[in-house]
Amino acid sequence: AANMTAQNSDLKTLPVNAHNVRCFVFNLDHRADNKLKEDLQKKEVRQAFDILMDQDAVAELVGATGTGTFVKKGAPGYCEEYDRAYDVAAAKALLDAAGFDYTQTYDFAYYYDEALVHDAHALIVQLFGAAGVKVNPILLSGGNLADLLYVDCNYDLIMLLAGGNDQMPANGYQKLTTATSYTFMGKHEERGITNGWDELYNSYNAEPDFNKRVEIGKQMQ
Repeated sequence: AANMTAQNSDLKTLPVNAHNVRCFVFNLDHRADNKLKEDLQKKEVRQAFDILMDQDAVAELVGATGTGTFVKKGAPGYCEEYDRAYDVAAAKALLDAAGFDYTQTYDFAYYYDEALVHDAHALIVQLFGAAGVKVNPILLSGGNLADLLYVDCNYDLIMLLAGGNDQMPANGYQKLTTATSYTFMGKHEERGITNGWDELYNSYNAEPDFNKRVEIGKQMQ
């Protein structure tokens, strides 16, 4: 930013209080190794995986705060009702009802080569293992990261980073619009997102009134 403003005196920078949310998204579209998991196409399986991701335990391990949405807990408009308790029995009930194949191993990928992230994935292996779901953590390395992320897509879930700030607390939902490069998440209809999602996000981005933005952010959550 300092370099840009040095080159253009008309540019001004303003500090804002920002936050990042680390989250997992499902690969519903393709894998170059042809190992796409059909069970992930089932909403009940994705819901079970969500329940097995103990957001509070993982967040505590890395010194953060758990959140059930793309909005930081405690930020204006955060919907507490979307906090999901870790519940092995409830997750197994969903998996069993969906005819889940417990013999498969699910590849959870990440590209942050940090000790805490490695530790978090070790915990996730235990959390999912309690329900009989086998998880294989994969650090994406040994090639062009963009290709590993967007072309090869040899993973079932990928850890990504979403961001927001005090004025735009739900800005992380931009990742779900059709304008993003996250095509591995599958088509909107596969993920239960209506065709009006882009319009909803765009209205949030364009709304000048903070309180109205908060209400639109609640709709997105």
